[in-house]
Amino acid sequence: MKRLITVILVLIVPALFAENCDVALKEVIEGMNGPYAPVDQSPARPMVQTSRGLGDILLTIDALALGIDGPSGITWDGTYLYVMSLMNDSCYVVDPTVPAVVYGFPTPPTNSFGIGQEQHLWLTCLTTDSIYEYTHVGVPTGNGFPALEGDASWFADGSEWWQDGEIWFVAVGGTNNTYKFEIPSGTVLDSMSHPRWASSAQRGITYDPFRKTFWIGGWVSDSVWEVDRNGVPTGREFYMDGCAGIAYDWQSTLHPYPVLWI
Repeated sequence: MKRLITVILVLIVPALFAENCDVALKEVIEGMNGPYAPVDQSPARPMVQTSRGLGDILLTIDALALGIDGPSGITWDGTYLYVMSLMNDSCYVVDPTVPAVVYGFPTPPTNSFGIGQEQHLWLTCLTTDSIYEYTHVGVPTGNGFPALEGDASWFADGSEWWQDGEIWFVAVGGTNNTYKFEIPSGTVLDSMSHPRWASSAQRGITYDPFRKTFWIGGWVSDSVWEVDRNGVPTGREFYMDGCAGIAYDWQSTLHPYPVLWI
C-alpha cells in the first residue's frame, strides 16, 4: 500500500517591515512586539533536510516578486491560492502553476491578516477585531462578526474544507485556543486547545477532510503540528520558521499526493 506523505509547498516570507511602510502600521506593529506581534522579528533557525518526507519543501514561490508584501493568511480553492498581504491590505489570487497573480482585491480596514473558506472567503482584521465575509472575486457580502473570545489580542488564519455553516479560526493571545464559529452569525460553537501548541501564540490552521485532522502552526514555536479534532497532537509535526498561514491542497496538479501550502 502506498504511504500518504503530507509535504509542504512554501511561500517565502520576505522582509515584512519595509522602510516605506505606512507610519500608522509601524505604530501598530511597534505596539505589538513579542509573541502576539503580527510580524515575526525573531531570527530563523537553520533547517536541515535529510530526506524527502514530512515537512520537506517541494516548491518555493517568492511572494514579494509577485507584489505581495507581508504574506500572512492563505487558503486554497482547488485552483488558486488566496494570499493575504498584511502590508498592502489586500488579498491576492495566485495561480501557483505559473506562478502569477491572477487578480487582487482590497481587504477590510487596515491590518487584515488571516483568511479561511466556507462557501465564501472569511477574512480577519487586527484593528477591528472582526471577521468579514467576501466572495471569491473580492466582493464583501456585508456579513461579519466581532471575534474576541478567550481574551485574544486578535484572530489569525481560518480553516477550509470543514462542514458547511462553520469555520475555525486561531486566537492570538489570551487562551491561544482555536475556536469554531457558526457563520454568518459568529456564534462560538466549540474550541480546542492543547499545551503542546496553545502555550504560545500560533497563526495558521487548515483541515484535512480525509484524515479528519487539523494542521496548526507555528509562529513563536516555528513548528507545524497535525492535531485531531480535539486538538491533541497526532505525533506528526515539522519545523517551519514563522508560519503565518496554512492551506490544505488535496487537488494539486503539481504533486501526486496532498500537500500543504504555508
